[in-house]
Amino acid sequence: MAETQPDETGFVRNPLAQWKNDDLLLDEETRNQVRKDRPRAFPIVDWPEMRTLFKEIDQDAIAAKRKVRSQGVLAVWIATSGLVLAAFATWLAAPGSAAAVLFGIVSTLLLVGGVCLGLLPLLFGRDRSDWLVTRLKAERLRQLHFQFILGNLELAVRAMTDPAALEELHAKRAEALKSFADRLNPKSPAALFDVLRDSTAQHVWQDARWSAAPPSGKALPASEIGELLDALRRLRFGVQRHYAIIAVQEHFNAPGVRSTWLHRGADALTVAMLIASLLLALSLLFGLEGWDRALIALAASCAAGVAAFRTLEEGLRYGDDALRMAWYLAAIDALEADYDRLQASGRIRLHRELEALAYREMREFLTSHHRARFVLQ
Repeated sequence: MAETQPDETGFVRNPLAQWKNDDLLLDEETRNQVRKDRPRAFPIVDWPEMRTLFKEIDQDAIAAKRKVRSQGVLAVWIATSGLVLAAFATWLAAPGSAAAVLFGIVSTLLLVGGVCLGLLPLLFGRDRSDWLVTRLKAERLRQLHFQFILGNLELAVRAMTDPAALEELHAKRAEALKSFADRLNPKSPAALFDVLRDSTAQHVWQDARWSAAPPSGKALPASEIGELLDALRRLRFGVQRHYAIIAVQEHFNAPGVRSTWLHRGADALTVAMLIASLLLALSLLFGLEGWDRALIALAASCAAGVAAFRTLEEGLRYGDDALRMAWYLAAIDALEADYDRLQASGRIRLHRELEALAYREMREFLTSHHRARFVLQ
């Protein structure tokens, strides 16, 4: 299987738009490559039933995320438009005039509409909960794929050359998939809160039996365990690193870039607000008539813009995502640094540690976005 390399991307192109989830072999081209390069390991890492379920859950999670974020961003801009309109109404319309009344009605409707659109999810929270629960289920299913192999490593190695063992392995993973589907109800937030409360990562392994000490690599056939671990390394270490690298690259959709733009927008409007306030003070000091109402409108509009940018950062959590992915990439690199110098037992240990790391990264994501609100705090 070819080494996974980060995409060369233009600044405005989203390199994750066509993300194929290669670790789960969702893409036929990737499946064919693994089948060709690692023929004995392929039946172990290929799980069609899991892929079918993952596709369904992943698409639901993507749609739920889009709904939550679109609604939040729309609420912010509607409310901000109402504030800006109200600010400029003090300059453009004389008090008590028909224009002032019209401005007042429209700005009030915009403000009330934006606030309601932003507060309803805060009060009821169903959409955000649905998104996070569905994303949790998708990521736990991804983790199940690799945890199952690591938790049944001896059987998996035998299954590479023994048809009877392969049949037994497939039967056991069918049971594991059924148990997973029964355990994680996508409509119940209970599983989400279990993960949020798991600050010490006690529930990494989805089957308690898999958390036991792994078999010694020396007890497993060197050729088979070597091929299987190599496939797992490329599918798990390689794909997780690839995703993290793309997430921290300098492109328009990178969370770090978007967070920077939101902060710079807020900073620029803060400077503009201060300048407008200074000019207002000078106009009052020197008795310059006709400038005060315009400068008040400008300063108030800039203040509304600052609040909008800060609220978007609070709701979208781009800064948290950027820091988390930078940490995750560094952690993966540190974990894999000694991989090539280790024997099979040491490599098995690193794969198990990666599962714990992936769980912690998932928990940090869920915790951050569970706290997110499109309300300035």
